[in-house]
Amino acid sequence: MRCSGDVPDEVVGLCAGLEFCADTIWDDIRKILKNNPVINICTWDAKHCMIVNTTVIGRKYYNRIPLIVWKLGFGKGIIWDSTKYKDIVQDFKDMNFVFCTTGKRTKWNRRYFPNLRFIALKLMEKHGAVFSFKIPFIRTKRKKKVLGDLWDDLLM
Repeated sequence: MRCSGDVPDEVVGLCAGLEFCADTIWDDIRKILKNNPVINICTWDAKHCMIVNTTVIGRKYYNRIPLIVWKLGFGKGIIWDSTKYKDIVQDFKDMNFVFCTTGKRTKWNRRYFPNLRFIALKLMEKHGAVFSFKIPFIRTKRKKKVLGDLWDDLLM
């Protein structure tokens, strides 16, 4: 996971009053985005020499929370050796092969590969990534158990 994409200053501004707490910052920002479903943004259109008002959906930025944390000045969310990238990609390919070729898909009751965020974060953790704040790998306990069991099976 890296700081990619763009987050308008208005969205970052909604989170500006937060204090950094490694255990809660992710959920705090997510709660703000959830409680502000529509965010008005004013931009300057140089081509037409006018101010343009647009609205964005707060949920759109859930996947950009690491960038919001960085823009708030709390530092990078994940410290890791990028040379491990090839190892992570290879592990992902191996897991995908196991998922697609074994007959366990009916046992797992899954048609599609599991949650990519969960798998990506678990692979990064496996290869030594250090998270500077708590990132919930999955939102519900039931899914955490199911995906944890599936993770163990896929690693074989």
